[in-house]
Amino acid sequence: MNLEPFVRESNRIENITRAPTHAELVAHEQLLKVDLLTIGAQTRFVEQLNSKIKFRDQLGLDVWVGHYKPPSGGAFVKYRMLQLLEEYGPGADPWTWHVEFEKLHPFTDGNGRLGRALWLNHMRLQGRLEWALDMGFLRAFYYQTLQHN
Repeated sequence: MNLEPFVRESNRIENITRAPTHAELVAHEQLLKVDLLTIGAQTRFVEQLNSKIKFRDQLGLDVWVGHYKPPSGGAFVKYRMLQLLEEYGPGADPWTWHVEFEKLHPFTDGNGRLGRALWLNHMRLQGRLEWALDMGFLRAFYYQTLQHN
């Protein structure tokens, strides 16, 4: 399985134009082996991108995403993430999982790339990994968005 084009596209969405690093590829490979997601698995992924990234379960760890302000950092972020992990387990719709994850934005950075990697993991759990990799994130997510509206 060649993850390089997916990671390259995911990085490019974040305006990262260089080739994917070895650490980024390994982070994606490791996350794709996880059948039951946890906060720990997500934290390991973002720490491989940047060791300074933090889970936003502490007060003051607030972020803005363009004009969107996710919930403030604190206990609610952890509560909501645990709720998402329970509500949107392995059988969850990848599109819905991705949207709910991004609205929460549970980390200080790396949420976009982690969210897309989580989407890919959910596609794998549904037996649609090859389709997702062939289509690429933006094209596949576009078609999924049309189905949800």
